[in-house]
Amino acid sequence: MHFLEEKADSSSTCDTFFVCAFSSVVSILEEFVMFQPTHWLVSRSRRLPVVVTSSPEKSLIYTEDEWNAGKSPAFELHPKLGMFCRGVQVLGFELEPMEGSAATMSAASLVQA
Repeated sequence: MHFLEEKADSSSTCDTFFVCAFSSVVSILEEFVMFQPTHWLVSRSRRLPVVVTSSPEKSLIYTEDEWNAGKSPAFELHPKLGMFCRGVQVLGFELEPMEGSAATMSAASLVQA
């Protein structure tokens, strides 16, 4: 009986180990996702490469520093309300898709809607 209890305990420990190891690998991979800009964030004086992630309610606009640090983006684009920076509506900013990226086509359609 002691052997069976030991076998059950080691199986549970093994499963826990693999779940923990898998979670660790996923978090490490998420950290090393390279910044691959999809758009330009254009103001009157600057043009920054950014990554745009879209959802039905809004698009999040990540600068390279925000992306690499895992921070929340300062800029958001709402389809009907326009561009916001830290919750305040801003004027004078626009997104321009970068050439040759399939991801930019879906985000560009949100900008034009």
